[in-house]
Formats: sequence, structure tokens, C-alpha cells
Amino acid sequence: MGEFVCAITRVSLCLCCLLVMAVQGQEKVPGELSEWQIRKNQEDAKWFEKEIEKIRRQAAAHDAFIARFVNEPPQERVRLWCRGMHEFLVGDRMTQLMIARGTDAAPYLAEIVRSGKSCARFSALDLLCDMDRFVPAAQLLLPEPGEHSEPLAAGRKNRFMLVDGRRIGPEAYAVVKWATEQTKDKDLRFHARQYTGLLDQDLRRLSLTEVLRQWREAVVKSKADYGMLSDDGVLHAHLGDILVETAPESLPPLINLLENDPNGYVRLASINLIRWVDKYRMRLRGTELGRRAIEGIRRAIQRGGLKPVYKNRESRKELWKTISSEILYDSDNSLEWRVYGFMVEKLHGVQTTIPGSGINPALKTAGVPQATAEWRRFRAYLTEIDPYFPSWEYTYVGLNQNEVVHPKVRQKIARYFEYWKRFQAEKK
Repeated sequence: MGEFVCAITRVSLCLCCLLVMAVQGQEKVPGELSEWQIRKNQEDAKWFEKEIEKIRRQAAAHDAFIARFVNEPPQERVRLWCRGMHEFLVGDRMTQLMIARGTDAAPYLAEIVRSGKSCARFSALDLLCDMDRFVPAAQLLLPEPGEHSEPLAAGRKNRFMLVDGRRIGPEAYAVVKWATEQTKDKDLRFHARQYTGLLDQDLRRLSLTEVLRQWREAVVKSKADYGMLSDDGVLHAHLGDILVETAPESLPPLINLLENDPNGYVRLASINLIRWVDKYRMRLRGTELGRRAIEGIRRAIQRGGLKPVYKNRESRKELWKTISSEILYDSDNSLEWRVYGFMVEKLHGVQTTIPGSGINPALKTAGVPQATAEWRRFRAYLTEIDPYFPSWEYTYVGLNQNEVVHPKVRQKIARYFEYWKRFQAEKK
């Protein structure tokens, strides 16, 4: 089932639940309800029925539109995409289908990028880059867990490669390359380098001191926006990933920021980075420096002044409870570790996930299955053996589902399997 239909189904289920509650509320204690309450429940039930029907009609209309959309000539697909790319759900569905279903639209997208006359300019550039990075499902290195839309079932974007025109062709790539080099429009140049991977390449040439300085500045300017909403948010995200990947060297300056920086956004962002170090780079509790970082987090949370949330003592207490349980006791049921378990199971035939635990019967979709208790204990075992096991072969900060196209992912999974066999042997 596609992402759009899944989303609609979820909304429908919520509305159905509310409808049932309204009816049950009426039927449960009819003697205790006033006439006004009964009438109100009946009105609510009718409203819910109308909303469900409206959603069903919407879903059917969008499905019909997409069925026509994929069969339009490329120039018309681009026109329709420009007009509807920001529409809820259907816009994303069009984008993903254009990425997965070929590159005949690439010349028309390149024209939008070059002309600069459309508000879709940056989106067209981003789409071209994603189109170039797309890898068909048959070429994926590993089976992939999780829920699939039609485009994701067809393949996945390889975020580990630079855009080089291998799929979109030399003419469209020439426009992308022009955008990364021209100096007239600095905003276009910045995002072109971001989308192609050149920005990340540039930032990785900086010294750790400079990465830290620019990261702090970007956090302050973006108010800790991590992502795509501003140029500073983009820098915050990229530089933060580099700081995670350079641990343990980056930990002392991050601990220093926790203890001494006057800006609450910076202290909160530092806490998040140290949490990601534990998730993606090294288990903090397994080294002396890591334990210092954990203590630094505890003191920073106790101190308070973390913007824009965690302003009162109770919220900070809950934050520390969450962080300490995941870092010290592995109680977060890590999605990353479940994905690795799924990969080990599929490649090496051992049971690391609970059968059927990834299926949602109501939605008929497959998510990442739950890990067995044994696989969760194996994570604690590896922490004792080598705290750096999360970054064996490579460090990647992000969704593990993207790793199915990483050039070293098979080696990583094979190494986990070798230690899994040791773990099983030592139990006997």
C-alpha cells in the first residue's frame, strides 16, 4: 500500500475510533445522558461519517490523478508537478514517481533550473540530483525492512554518491554543474552544492576547530533548526554529522559547551549531538571520556536554561530519564539496531527479529520488525567487547534504511554476524 493510501487509512481509522466512541458513549449509559448529549452524539456520528466519505473520495481522486499523471508525456508531467508539488501527500507522491520511473523529464527540469523563472527552481534542482542518485531495487546490496510506497519498492536514492550525471545524462548534468559553480545567485549555488554532495565535501576539509566554530554559529542563527528550513539549518545539520563522526576528538569541546556556553540553544544542540555519538559512533558508557560526556549531559539538564523547551524542572527530569535509559540501559529499543538485526537475519539466516512484529494488520503494511531479547542483549555484549561497534567499517548518521546502498554495508553486517556467533558460543 502506498504512502498516500496509508496516510488516508490512518486518518480513517482515527475517525472510525472516534465514531465508535461517540456511539458507545451513547449506548453505554443511555439513562444518564441528557437529550442534548444524545443529540450531540448523533450529530458527531453523522459528521464523522461525512468526513470518512470525504477522505475516501479524496483518495480515489488522487489515485485517479496519479494514474493519469504517470502516463502523461514528460513535459506535461513536469508542468503538473510544478503546479502540485506542494499539495499534501500527492505532491510528494508525484516527486517520488518522477525519480523512480525514468529520466525523460530531466531536460524540462534542467530548463527550470537554468531559467530561474519559477518558484520550483530549487525543487527541480533537488529532483534532478535525486533522480541521478536513484538505484533500482535489483541493484540494492541488502534486503530492506520497513513500509514501502511504490517508488521505494522500485529502488532507493543513494545518498553516499556525488551527483555526476550517470542517470540524468550529460546535458541535464551540465545545468546542475553550472548551478554549483555560478556566482551570480549565491543561494542557488549554496543549495546546488548541498544537493549534489559538494557542500558536505567542502565542510569535511575544515579543521575540527573550524567545524565546531561554524556549527555553533549556525545553531545560534537557526535557533537549533536541524534541517532544511534555512541555510544555517542546513549547515547545522551537516556540521553536526561531522562532529558526531569525529568523536571521540569532538567530545571534549562539546562537553565544554555543555558546561560553559551561555546560549541555551547551543547547550541543547550539544546534548543531541552527544546522544547521536552514542547511537552512531561509540557507546558512551564504554569509555572514560564517554562517561564524562554522560555526566556533562546530566549536569547541563540539571542546570536548565535549555531553549526552546525543557524550561521547567519536570520536563528536564523526563529528558534525563529518557537519555539515561537509552545510553546506560539500552531501553530505547533502538530502531537502528533493529534494522541491523533484520539485515543479519536476512543475509545469514539467524533469528534476530520477532516473526510478524513488523506487520500492522489494520493497515496491511510492513514496518521494521521488533528485535528479539537475544539481539538486544547482543548490543550490550558488543558494548563490552568494543564500544566503537556502531561505527565498524564506517560511521553513518541518519536513517539506517539508507545504508542498503552503502558500499561497505555487507562488510559491516558480516562483522556483526561473526561476533553474534561468538556471543552464542560463549553462552554454552
